[in-house]
Amino acid sequence: MTIEARRYEGQGVTQIVMTACPFCGYEFSKNEHRWRHFLNDHTVDDVPALRSGGGR
Repeated sequence: MTIEARRYEGQGVTQIVMTACPFCGYEFSKNEHRWRHFLNDHTVDDVPALRSGGGR
């Protein structure tokens, strides 16, 4: 699973965390910036919905 819900019961907060890249499976470390991976390691062509023609 690439998304994990972390619940902080005492604070009444749930944080949704991306644990792995949905496009290549790269596993993120705990405090790694997810945007940096997408910016440096992927292009628009890696995202089916953004490809020319909408991925269809």
